[in-house]
Amino acid sequence: MSKQGLWGWRKSVFHSGIVCLLLGVLLTIMIEALPRIQGEMERHPELRMYTCVWLKDLFLRYQAYCVKQDGPLLTGGYNGANEDGARNLRAGRAMLVGMTRSLTHEEFEDCVKAGVLPTSHLVAYDALAILVHASNPVKQMTPDQLRDIYMEKIGSWKELGGPDAQIQRFVLDAANQEAVGLCDHVIKEGSLARDVQIFRTREDMIERLWKSPQGIGFVRAQTYFQMKEIPKEVKFLEVNGVALTRESVRSGNYPIAWPVLFYTNGHPAWGSDLHKLVTLHLSKEGQSMVEASGYCAVTSYK
Repeated sequence: MSKQGLWGWRKSVFHSGIVCLLLGVLLTIMIEALPRIQGEMERHPELRMYTCVWLKDLFLRYQAYCVKQDGPLLTGGYNGANEDGARNLRAGRAMLVGMTRSLTHEEFEDCVKAGVLPTSHLVAYDALAILVHASNPVKQMTPDQLRDIYMEKIGSWKELGGPDAQIQRFVLDAANQEAVGLCDHVIKEGSLARDVQIFRTREDMIERLWKSPQGIGFVRAQTYFQMKEIPKEVKFLEVNGVALTRESVRSGNYPIAWPVLFYTNGHPAWGSDLHKLVTLHLSKEGQSMVEASGYCAVTSYK
């Protein structure tokens, strides 16, 4: 073997030795760290939670809470519709599912057939506030009348004790929770009127109402609660003679309101991480998280 070949052979052996040494050091570090990693995993077990897109803010606040409390690792996501949450629950892809409506009979039965017992936990409420122009003499309406207006079964304010004028129907687009609330909890079955006017933002719709004496629109209750001052050009209607307040929503007296629910497979073990999460909303801190996410809390701490 030539000197050049011998040098190349020695160099190759040297490099291989260095690589083996580094791999050995790395393996030693990993073996020493394994108990610590396992301890962290035991101390921070993964808890998978999925919510519909409307509960994104609440999901993120729960996730931040778990980090702050050095609690479970809350994973999952916030996308899709309520139907996707029902499918995730049925398939066992989540220990906790958040929805802005109850499971349908069909969804419940599908879960049971899959060996899942859907157990609901009331976390919050949401509601719709009805707006009209301030000059409109109508002071209240029923949920059925609101439905008939938006399904074009009622076309004139005269049918509701108002002026002989055609009703102008305003709605927010499907990217807003109001549209989902109207369809899921007021319309339920059927289609919206063909002449409905669609707006991208609440501000745009309310501004249009200022200029439309025959108009009607609606916003989420939280939008109403957060208004420091109601524009003088609009007013909010009572529903079945009940004004919209947090207390009327909590008590069940305000008719156009619905629950925000968490679902689990059976009732969580008492004191478990899952149990702590499904009861978090009952604490003062949980109430603040719910209200900051735009919903009516079930509690009323001062």
